[in-house]
Amino acid sequence: MTHHGADAPQAGSVLELGDRVAEPGGFGAVHHVMAVDGAVPRRSVVAKVYDPAVVGTGESIVAATRSLIVALENQHPPGWPERLLALPFWLAETTVDGEPRLIALMLNLTSLGYEPCTFDPGHAKAYRRRPLVDRLHLAASIAATAEIFEQIRYLHSDINPENCLVHLARGGDAQIIDLDAGAILITGHERPLSEGKPDDFLPPETRFASMAPVGAPNPFSIEAERWSVASLIGYLMFAVSPAFYLRNLAPQTLELYARSGYAWPDIDRTSELFTRIDGNQRAYDTLWQEFTAIPTSVGDLFRQFFRAATNGAERPSATQWRQGLLDLQEPPKLEAFLVMPNVAIVGETVELSWLTTNTSFVEIDGLGRQNPTGRAAITARETGTFFITLINPYGRLELPGPRLDVIRLAPEILIVARGYPKGATPMAGRPTRRPLSGHVRVGPGLHAAAGAGSTLAPRTRWSPIGRPGRYSDLV
Repeated sequence: MTHHGADAPQAGSVLELGDRVAEPGGFGAVHHVMAVDGAVPRRSVVAKVYDPAVVGTGESIVAATRSLIVALENQHPPGWPERLLALPFWLAETTVDGEPRLIALMLNLTSLGYEPCTFDPGHAKAYRRRPLVDRLHLAASIAATAEIFEQIRYLHSDINPENCLVHLARGGDAQIIDLDAGAILITGHERPLSEGKPDDFLPPETRFASMAPVGAPNPFSIEAERWSVASLIGYLMFAVSPAFYLRNLAPQTLELYARSGYAWPDIDRTSELFTRIDGNQRAYDTLWQEFTAIPTSVGDLFRQFFRAATNGAERPSATQWRQGLLDLQEPPKLEAFLVMPNVAIVGETVELSWLTTNTSFVEIDGLGRQNPTGRAAITARETGTFFITLINPYGRLELPGPRLDVIRLAPEILIVARGYPKGATPMAGRPTRRPLSGHVRVGPGLHAAAGAGSTLAPRTRWSPIGRPGRYSDLV
């Protein structure tokens, strides 16, 4: 297998192993490969030496890895070699220190600039100060990897920050590691070799599977793993679980939150669903501001995720996450920007509406920051053109919008000779101006209702005559 351009050793080759790359994981330890048959490898690689006390003969590891590679090569999802850099390219039975061991060779991601993405509180604050566009790109790379998993129906079962490496330079990238313990789902009854760590990233239907009634469906599913994907996406955006403010992640709590009427990330501090952890309580206000500052389209996906609670089929798919995160890399686009009506008397209410794509939010003169798509009622005061600024993490676009012509009625109404107040004598051939007492009602047809005692027709129709904004010329 040479899917990463690394040379696979031949039968009988001698591998010289160096120091451990990290502390031993659940299945074994990872070491640097210093040489193969006395020569430095063309690409920097590491060897995962499996612990026979954990994996036995290793047949299950070989079978799981082989099934993943076969699925990738047969279905060939676009870009999979780049998205799965941690996929083993060579597995073999070897002898290490005189003991038979299974070894897997993989690219050395550390030498490529990747580093762990588990953040302690100090590093978390520094990470959140990184530009939002960088954090969105990291999250999008995880969504792209998860999309490949969904396409070939591969269940990783242990997606979390410990199994994620990030590259913070050159636009950023994130890679999921430990690709040797999952399962390709064919019948739906398959189970991964690892059931995941019992943390906030493990799907609640899996974490609490022991509480499920006898005969319940297999908790390990693509839909269940959408919980892990969304949680890791949130972690790469905020350096904290997007559900950190909940009391716990038991299914009952998630269902109550979904039915409570709250929309992520909102919650009442006095609610029984609010976290009891002091540090999380203190951090809520600050993180709430960061949560609500993300692009609306991404926030909508998180809201959908929490509304779904334990219904995995209702959670956003990896494709939805990828599209929601990557679409914002395109320039903002204005689809429509209207004011109705576009001619109004001062004081009238008109409606402004707008529709945009690839936009995080918009700014409109007089309205300030608004959602990418929306409408608003405004009071007509001055003639002018509305301007809209479309903003996403990758840029901003300022455009002129619709023009609103505002009519200002004079305090005196033109009275023609056919109807004028008592005591007024019209001059021959000229209209007469007299103040009109009573109530002036603005409405369809621009009618004026005369005051008591007037001989003016009760409803005299005034028409725009094609000269908006210049009615004062007549009086």
